[in-house]
Amino acid sequence: MLVFATPRHESPMKIGIIGLPRSGKTTLLGALTGATCEDQGYAREANRATIPVPEPRLDRLYEIFQPKKKTPASIDFVDLPGLETTKPGEKSTAPQVLAQVRQVDCLLLVLRAFEKDADPHPSGSIDPLRDLDTLRNELVFADLEIVSNRLERIAAQVKKPVPDREELLAEQESLLRVQQVLEEGGHLRDLEFPPQIEKRLKSYGLLRRKPEVLVINLGENEISNAPTHETDDSEGAPRIALSAEAEKEIQSLEEEDRDLFMEEYGLTELTTPRIIRASYGACGLISFFTGGGPDEVRAWTLPLGALAPQAGGAIHSDLERGFIRAEVVHYDDLDRCGDIKSAKAEGVWRLEGKEYSVADGDVITIRFST
Repeated sequence: MLVFATPRHESPMKIGIIGLPRSGKTTLLGALTGATCEDQGYAREANRATIPVPEPRLDRLYEIFQPKKKTPASIDFVDLPGLETTKPGEKSTAPQVLAQVRQVDCLLLVLRAFEKDADPHPSGSIDPLRDLDTLRNELVFADLEIVSNRLERIAAQVKKPVPDREELLAEQESLLRVQQVLEEGGHLRDLEFPPQIEKRLKSYGLLRRKPEVLVINLGENEISNAPTHETDDSEGAPRIALSAEAEKEIQSLEEEDRDLFMEEYGLTELTTPRIIRASYGACGLISFFTGGGPDEVRAWTLPLGALAPQAGGAIHSDLERGFIRAEVVHYDDLDRCGDIKSAKAEGVWRLEGKEYSVADGDVITIRFST
């Protein structure tokens, strides 16, 4: 039996913006979202904004299907207060600041590369690589505090005949491995653990396990010298050069004036699509679409390698539990054919089973039963 289910509320992807004070984080938030948050320098509260994910493919599907509405995926941005460096012997405030971002999916590390006499760098000079090391060290210290505290609690628990002692010992062994990597200054993204341990580690929100995107924040007069492609740093994090100040200014303009200013700066596209592409890539995420009915065409986010039933689960849990098969046509084929009828005639519309791995750009209808 085929039935219909109301789509569940999809939790937006969450991206944390971190950097040293005066690095331009809040300006970047304005460039990404059009938000008008004031730069509060050394404030302690985070700025937050949610935006729709720019998706030209969704616009085209809306033209093809002509439903009542289109619904893009969305992203939450959290702009953290600047991480202040501390002198030897001082207690860092970074762990308290970073506690606000442990549940994000990806980190944007903003590195200042612009000179501004009226707003000097807190360290007295411009050095993005130095600042990157400083930021990552603060992430390490914050994670070490979480891991050390947990190890202390486990050590106290396993002295007693507790029923979950074996699980605690396994967790202790894994955390000691994590602690060693952190003490060596490394990242944790390549470490693999059994599913049960992985679940516990995820609950801690370890920052050095999170995907990163590096943002090199240039001055307005340096945009023309910025590389036009994304490069990776030594840890494999995508690295994007831009001028948050210039792009925030462009975002504030009326749409008809933006092209003129983008041409003046030599920009072919603004920051938001670049950052989102890099973040999706760093997190291993893809987009798929649903539509074809009269009500809605919609974009969804899914991990790379997810199977068709998981795509159903992204829409509604009933679709995953009762999955029968998926009707699939790739966006490129549908765009070329112009409609589902022509796609079927050309043989690019097909039925897929439970083992089908969803591709970025798939347009999917889930058949399921109750």
